[in-house]
Amino acid sequence: MATQFRDASPAVKRDTAATVLSTRQIIILGVLVLALGAETYRWGWRDSLITIAAACEIFYFVFVGFKIILAIASYLPARGGHGGLPSAGDPDLPTFTILLPNVKEKLHVLRALLESMASLEYPKDKLQILLLAEHWDVGTLQMLGLQGGAGDDEKIELPPYAEVVVSIPGAPGTKPSACDFGLYHAYGTYTVIFDSEDSPDPRMLLKAVRDFRAAPPRVACLQARLVFWNILPARLRSYREWLPAIVTRMYFVEYVVHFEFVLRGMARLGLVPPLGGTSNIFVTDVLREISIGTDELVKGGIPRDVAAKMVAAWDPWCVAEDADIAGWLARFGYQVAMIPDSWTLEEAPRSLAKAARQRARWGKGYAQAGAVQSRHPVRAGRQMGIKSLVAYALMTIGTPASLILNPIFWGLTIGYACTHSAFIQSLFPAAVFYLGGVTAVLGNFTLFYLQVAACLRDREPGLVKYMPFLGPWWLFTSYSMWKGVIELFIPRLRFHWHVTEHGIEDPHTAQEEIQRRHHLMAARKLTSTAEAVSELPTVDKPYGSTRGGYEHDPGQAAEDNLRRTARDGGGCRARRGSCAGPDRGRLGHILARQLAYRREHRHRHTARAGPQPDQALVVRYRRDDRLTAGDRQRGRVCRLVGRVRIRAQRVHGCAHLED
Repeated sequence: MATQFRDASPAVKRDTAATVLSTRQIIILGVLVLALGAETYRWGWRDSLITIAAACEIFYFVFVGFKIILAIASYLPARGGHGGLPSAGDPDLPTFTILLPNVKEKLHVLRALLESMASLEYPKDKLQILLLAEHWDVGTLQMLGLQGGAGDDEKIELPPYAEVVVSIPGAPGTKPSACDFGLYHAYGTYTVIFDSEDSPDPRMLLKAVRDFRAAPPRVACLQARLVFWNILPARLRSYREWLPAIVTRMYFVEYVVHFEFVLRGMARLGLVPPLGGTSNIFVTDVLREISIGTDELVKGGIPRDVAAKMVAAWDPWCVAEDADIAGWLARFGYQVAMIPDSWTLEEAPRSLAKAARQRARWGKGYAQAGAVQSRHPVRAGRQMGIKSLVAYALMTIGTPASLILNPIFWGLTIGYACTHSAFIQSLFPAAVFYLGGVTAVLGNFTLFYLQVAACLRDREPGLVKYMPFLGPWWLFTSYSMWKGVIELFIPRLRFHWHVTEHGIEDPHTAQEEIQRRHHLMAARKLTSTAEAVSELPTVDKPYGSTRGGYEHDPGQAAEDNLRRTARDGGGCRARRGSCAGPDRGRLGHILARQLAYRREHRHRHTARAGPQPDQALVVRYRRDDRLTAGDRQRGRVCRLVGRVRIRAQRVHGCAHLED
C-alpha cells in the first residue's frame, strides 16, 4: 500500500535537470563571451588567451588545494562508528525499505543479489525489499515471473519479504525514475539503495541503526564505503589478461581515494559529500519532504497520471542522482554522514569500452548536478551555506572541468618541450607560469601520492606496481569526460543511461572472492584481537583427520595462533629496536589472514560429505609481496608476519608447507 506524502516545502523550490541550462545561465555565459570578445577587440587575441590561461591556472590551484585539504581532513576523528551494535532481536528496530534497481541483469547476478539480501543480519519481518524493473525489460520480467517465456530453471523465486515494482511508460527510464516509483510504495522508516551487483556488509543495517540513534536529528543520510572485489590475480601475458587487470585495479584505487580521502574528508569538515550511487541509507520521511512536486514533473514532460505514481526524491532526468540529491538534502537543512566501519562490495568493469561509457555517465551527471545547483547561486548559498556551496561546486563542476582541461594543458606542455614555441611561451607570463608550475608539480605529486597511499591504506601493496599506468589512465578519464559532456548537448543522449554489464566473472570464482574480501574487510574493522577471536566461528567437530597417529587441524592451529597473538599484544617492536606496544599493522595482517583462513576451512570441511582418512589437508603459503615466517616445518602451520595469501588444496599424503 502506498504511503501518503507531501510535495517539497515551498521554502525550497527544487529545480530539475530536464533542461541543461536555464535562461539566466545562458545569459551569464553570453555576457562572459562578449566580455572576452571585447578584450580581444581592444587588446588583441593574445591577451585574451593569456586571460583564459591565467583563469585556468587559478582554478587548478584552488582545486588541487581543495583535494589536499580533504585528504588531511580524512584523518580527523570519525563522528560515527562508536558504541555497540543493537541486537538483531531488539523489538525497537526500525523497518527498512531496500530498493534494488536492475536492468538487463543475468540470472546468476539477481540470484546472488537476493542471497546477499538474505544474508543481512536483520529481522526479515522488518525488511521490505523492492526489485525495480523497467516495463520494457522483457528478460528481467520473465526471470521474475511477470511474463511468460522462461523455463522453471530460469525463474527466480522471491522470498516473502520481496516484491517487484515495474515502471510505468512515460518516465525517462533512468535509475532515479525507477527509484521514484519504488519510493511511492515504500513504508520503511529508512530507505536503502543497492545496485544489482552489490554484496553489502551483513551488519550494515544494524550499524546504520546504531549511527542514526547516536547522530543529531539533522543527519538524514548515511553513506557506506564502496569497494571493488574483482581485482583477481593477473597474468600479464596477453592483451586479454593484462588490460582488464589494469582497468579493475585503477577502479579499485580510485574508489579507495574517493571514499577514504575525499568523501570522508568532506563529511568530517561538515561539507556536502556527493553520494555514491549505492549503499545510501535515507530517512524515508526526509525523502518525501524534499521530493519534486507533481507539477514540476509534468513540466519536464512526464504525464500527470505517471507523475502521480512517483515520489520524486531523485531527479528522474539526472544521471548522477546520488550527487544531485546530496545537494538538495543540504539545501533543505540536512546533513550526510559516513558509516566508518561498513562497506559494500561491487564489481568493476573489465574493458575500456564499458568503463568509458560508465565514466561518461558519471561526468555527464556531475555536470547536470552542478548546473542545477548553480542556477540560483545566491539562493543556494543562503540555503546551503557559502562554504558548502563552493565545495559542492568544486566537486560537481570542478571535477569534469579539470578532466576536460587536462589534455589541453598536457598538449601545450609537450608541444613546448618538443618545439620551444615562442607562441606557447607567450601565453604564460612569469606569474602565470610559476603558478602553473607549482600547481602541476604539487598537484601531480599529491594525486600520485594519494593513489599509492590508497594501496597501502587498504593493505594492497601489490597494486603499487600498477601506479605508473596513472598517466594513461588519466588521459582515458579525460576522454570519457569529453564524451559525457558532448552527450549532454545531444538531445537523444542527454538522459541516456549507459547500463554497466555485471556478472562477467565466473560465478563460482566471484562467490569465493567476495567471501574472501568480506572476511578481510571485517578483520580490518576489528579494534582488538579479542574481538577477532570472538568472531571466529565455533565448530562441532575437528576439521582435520587422523591417520597413523598424526592429527592435523589447520583451523584449530590458526585459532591457537590467533590466541597467542592476543596474549602477546600482536607482536612487540623490540626486534626492530623499540618496544612501544602492539604493532597494529602486523596485528591487522594476522587478524585478516587468519580470520579468513578459519572461515574458509569451516566452509570447505562442513560442506564435505564425510572424513576421508586417506587424504590430509595441505596448506600452501604463496608469497604475495613480502613474507617473513618463523620455522617452516613439515606438518605444522608457520607463524605469519606480513601479507600472505592462503589457499587450501587436498592431496595425498600428510600436510606440508610450500612458499
